Amino acid sequence: MAEHRIPSVWTPRLTLRRVLVTLFLIVAAAVGYTQANMLTTYTAFATDTLNTSTGKILTYLVRDKMTRVYSERIAPIANEWSRSTDLPPATEAKDVAKLGFTTDLFYTLTPVIEQQINLVAVNIFTPEMALLSRTTKGGKATATEDQALLDQLKARDRGAQRQAFEILWQSSEGRPLHSIFVPVGGFRVLGIMEVVTDPLHLLEGIGPSLDGTVEIFDGKNQSVFKSEGLPQGVSDVATARTTLMGGNNRPWAGLALTRGIDDFTQQAADVQSNSQQALLILAVVVAVGGFIVLRIAVFRPLGIFAQVMEAVASGNTKQAIPPTGPDEMAVMARALAHLRESVENVLQLKQMVDGSPTPTALLDKHGHVAFLNPAAISFCEAHSIDRASGDLLGLGAERVQACLSGSGDALRNLRLRVGSTDVTANLEPVRDGSGALVGLALTWIDVTAQILAARQAEAMMTDVQTVAGSVARQAQSLDQVAASLIERSRHTITLADDVGGLMAESSRSALQVSGATEELTSAIKEISQRAADAQRSADNATRFLGETGDTVKTLTESAAEVDGIVQFITSLADQTKLLALNATIEAARAGESGRGFAVVAQEVKKLAESTTSATSRIAETVHAIRDSLGATVRGFEAVRAAVTEVNMLQTSIASAVEQHNATSSEVASRVGQIATQAQTASSLIQQVLSEAKTTGSIADTLTHSAKSLSGEAGNLNGALTDYASQTQGAA
Repeated sequence: MAEHRIPSVWTPRLTLRRVLVTLFLIVAAAVGYTQANMLTTYTAFATDTLNTSTGKILTYLVRDKMTRVYSERIAPIANEWSRSTDLPPATEAKDVAKLGFTTDLFYTLTPVIEQQINLVAVNIFTPEMALLSRTTKGGKATATEDQALLDQLKARDRGAQRQAFEILWQSSEGRPLHSIFVPVGGFRVLGIMEVVTDPLHLLEGIGPSLDGTVEIFDGKNQSVFKSEGLPQGVSDVATARTTLMGGNNRPWAGLALTRGIDDFTQQAADVQSNSQQALLILAVVVAVGGFIVLRIAVFRPLGIFAQVMEAVASGNTKQAIPPTGPDEMAVMARALAHLRESVENVLQLKQMVDGSPTPTALLDKHGHVAFLNPAAISFCEAHSIDRASGDLLGLGAERVQACLSGSGDALRNLRLRVGSTDVTANLEPVRDGSGALVGLALTWIDVTAQILAARQAEAMMTDVQTVAGSVARQAQSLDQVAASLIERSRHTITLADDVGGLMAESSRSALQVSGATEELTSAIKEISQRAADAQRSADNATRFLGETGDTVKTLTESAAEVDGIVQFITSLADQTKLLALNATIEAARAGESGRGFAVVAQEVKKLAESTTSATSRIAETVHAIRDSLGATVRGFEAVRAAVTEVNMLQTSIASAVEQHNATSSEVASRVGQIATQAQTASSLIQQVLSEAKTTGSIADTLTHSAKSLSGEAGNLNGALTDYASQTQGAA
């Protein structure tokens, strides 16, 4: 098998410090280049932004000049010309010759001569925007060449035509011009006059105001105006270009503003210089800080790890692993811990091999002896074997080379004879963790004594087999005795079961009689209790009847008293009636003065009559109550006699119950004794039954033991036979 090699990714001159320094220089160069490129890009972007903002400012200023400022100048002049003496009549008469003459006179007026305006052309239109006349001194320029603008002007109503209309436009030659349309004749709008002018002269001085040079270009990109204002000594300039749109959103002129950007360039250079200085300082700080951090976080831990590795490699497996954080050092720490564990295992294995009594040798990949443990050295010295030779035991070079080449399997349990010693040898390949062959392991055992012991053991086998046969025969006899014992135990159990059944039946009968007697005794006790309760109730009834009789007598006496009171009330009522009659007679005698007294006497008479009637009813009721009380007294006397008789009967019943209760208690006591004796006999029968079952169980155990002993004797005989066969085969 080919040797497994790890490809090298490191060169002798490539160290970690050199790699880090190289990486730092590369990163610093990349950062410097990126910073310079970014500054250049930023400068260009800032310049473009400056030009854009400058273009917007220039566009605003030029548009303001061309519209608001120029309108304030041209509008009064155009309105004055439209109201001149000869222009309205000629327009109304559509006199083209006179219109041409009149418009040519505009070139001789003060605004044109003093160059307040740069007049290009004057055109006269009808209200319907049909061209009537144009000046002969000027050109033929007119904004109405744009059909869209002409349609827009035609669409204006009379009110819109009375207002001035201005537009910036570009001629067909690309010249930027300005036109103003004003009504001829004022409010009547006899026609429309177009005054075409070149307003660029109004931009004079705009360049110095912007600290630069302003230039105007026509539609053919030809410079038509330039205002110098760039300061002296400017070395770096930037030109902002834009387009000013005219009427109908069409280009009017190109604008360019050239300004000095020395200050801006100097600021950018200062920023770049400061950035480079800051970057250099940062690089130095990072380099120094990185070196310090690497020295603390990397180089120092690596040095400590190297020291620990050297200590572990020298056999010091108790060396502590340096503490680490959650980084690559932790991975190295785990790897170092595994390495320490592996070295510790190797040392333990070496100690085990050195201390093993089994001779062990290690052959390298070339078949030479690389290691011998003390047992192997002693064996070689005792048998005068050359330890430098790979064929220590006479295995043969072919076998060793077959194992080394991988074409053969491991050789195990080889029976060899070295001198007068018999050995059993094993030759096995040794591989590393990747499966690569690193050598051969040769171990052997001195089996001379084992062979002699096997021969002696063979002689003992016959004697042991004879004893095993005798044990098997004795086990069979024991099995027969156990079977007889089991049969007798079963018969005893059957008889005990029969006697136990009879005793159980007797016990149950006695228990039933005892239960019935107890129930009878309980019933008698309950009857006695009920009789006692009845006697107490009868005594209570007798006492209650006596009390009730006394109460009835009291009621009778009270009724007699009420009768006397009623008679007294009746007498009073009769006297009251008599007095009322006398009062009535006296009132009649008194005449008119006694009429009120007669009424009172009459009411008293009625009250006396009502009292007499009520007392009569009360007397009747009292007589009825007295009659009822008499009947009640007689009934109470009869009940009292009956209760007395019942009380006497209850006394007789209680005496009989007491006598019967005593008899029942004696019967229950005798029956309980019978039940107790029956239970005792049943318990004895159960003990006999248990002993019989125990005897049967012992007999079963004895039977199983005999069978097991017989089986073990057979197994022993078979095992001895197999061992004898193996021993003979091994020998």
